[in-house]
Amino acid sequence: MLKYRNDGRCVGHGFYTYDGFIAAARSFNGFGSTGDDNTKKKELAAFLAQTSHETT
Repeated sequence: MLKYRNDGRCVGHGFYTYDGFIAAARSFNGFGSTGDDNTKKKELAAFLAQTSHETT
């Protein structure tokens, strides 16, 4: 997943940070915070899979 995430040649390398992701996620009420732990993990996994699919 996200096979180019560590490629220094990528112009966007380092653009998105973990802290930036957390801040953005918190701005969407309920994202990754609704339901039991299994449901939260599924929602996050689905988001990351879709992001990977659309960007690689």
